[in-house]
Amino acid sequence: MSSIIQNSNLQNVLNCVYKMESPTRARIAQRLDLSRTALTSLVNELVELDLLVEKETEEHKNGRPGVILSPNTTSWFACGASFDQNTWSFVILNLLGEVVYRRQVQIDPDPIKTVSSDYAVSCLVETLPSVLQHCPGKLLPMIGIGVPGFIDKEQGMIEYASD
Repeated sequence: MSSIIQNSNLQNVLNCVYKMESPTRARIAQRLDLSRTALTSLVNELVELDLLVEKETEEHKNGRPGVILSPNTTSWFACGASFDQNTWSFVILNLLGEVVYRRQVQIDPDPIKTVSSDYAVSCLVETLPSVLQHCPGKLLPMIGIGVPGFIDKEQGMIEYASD
C-alpha cells in the first residue's frame, strides 16, 4: 500500500510542477499538505529519474530563497502518431509538449483511395523505428496513436474518417 501512496505523491508533485507558477518545494509542500522532509524525498526521487530539474533561485526578502522546480525538457521524450487522409504524422515531444521532431509519411499518393487498416498499420510499424532514431534522449515507454472518426474494432477498420 505504501508504494501506491508513494506513486500517488510523486504524481501529485509532478502535477503541481506543471500547474503552478514558480513552483518551489515550500509551495508544493504547502499545497499538498506534506512535510518539507517528505516533499524533499519525493523531489529528490523525481530529480534522480530525470523528470525534474532545479532551476533558478527565487529572490526573497526574508528567509532562504526558494529553488524553482521545472520539468526536465532534455532527458525524457514522448512519441505520438496520428493518421489522417492516408498520411501518418509523427512527433517527438519534450515533457512540456514542445515538438522536437516532426515527420509526415504519405502512404498512398491518391487521397481519394481508401487505404486498408492492415496496410496503414504496417506503414506505421515500418516507419516508427526511423522516427524513434531522432529521439534526443530517453523515450517514455508508450506511444500515443490517434485516428479520426469512428473505428470498427471487430473489423479493424476505420468506418468514417472526418475531414
